[in-house]
Amino acid sequence: MFPNPATNNIFITSLTVGDRIVVSNTLGQNIYDNICYKADLSLDISAWSSGVYFVSVVSPSAASKQGILVKR
Repeated sequence: MFPNPATNNIFITSLTVGDRIVVSNTLGQNIYDNICYKADLSLDISAWSSGVYFVSVVSPSAASKQGILVKR
C-alpha cells in the first residue's frame, strides 16, 4: 500500500479477486468496506480528515492490517 503518508489516493496492489478491503478510523468505525474485483485498487481519500486509518485486507486464507497516515 502506498503512498504513506497520503493526501488524495492510496494504492493497494497484489490483491486477489474476492478480497475484502475494510478501512477503519482510530475509533474503530468502518469508513470503507468493499469486495475487490481486480488485482490493484486505487482508493480516493480526498474527503477523509487528517489522521491515522487502518486498512485491512481479508481473504479466505489470511488477513492483514496496515496503518496509513492521511495528511492535509
